[in-house]
Amino acid sequence: GAMFVHDSACSISWFMKLSDIQTLQYIMGKHASSPTKGFKLYVEGGKLKIDFTDGANTTGGEFSLSGYGNSVSNHFCLVNDGQNTATSLTLYINGTSIGVSGATNACTDSKTTASFTIGNLQSSSTSGATSKIDEVAIFDTGLTSSQVAECYEIVSGNYTPANVASHSLYSANCGAYYRFDNTLTPADGIDASGNSSSNNI
Repeated sequence: GAMFVHDSACSISWFMKLSDIQTLQYIMGKHASSPTKGFKLYVEGGKLKIDFTDGANTTGGEFSLSGYGNSVSNHFCLVNDGQNTATSLTLYINGTSIGVSGATNACTDSKTTASFTIGNLQSSSTSGATSKIDEVAIFDTGLTSSQVAECYEIVSGNYTPANVASHSLYSANCGAYYRFDNTLTPADGIDASGNSSSNNI
């Protein structure tokens, strides 16, 4: 199944409409509280942040969201090259790179059996997302810039939603895809990638 960890190449793609970029809100994650392990993607202090933790050490990165807290839907794609360096993470917005980030802290194993959650964390009952989130896909590879641009074009309307999962970019690399559309089968919250990741990835 799909996994987003600090030491393996992987990517997350999603749409998000941000109305508040200052207040802490958890966007998604696979994060346990006992022991504290996994990853969490969140907005706080005008930045999009991601933390990976192994229970003792935390690594990750952050990106400025200046200009994006205007309640306009934008496509985000966070790409991790898995090398755990200061430039391992690249954030793309609407198909264009806005910068790189990362850290080299001694995080050893951020894998966890906690459920992947969207809009909050399994380990948190507060600070849920106030933003609107859509078309979440996790890829088992670090997407190239051209693949990110293609992903943006695919989910921006050049393909009907029902056909996105069968596109070669998704069928070859996507470990989980949640399109949040009750008019389609499968419907909201159900993995459309064909990898049976609806309940726990």
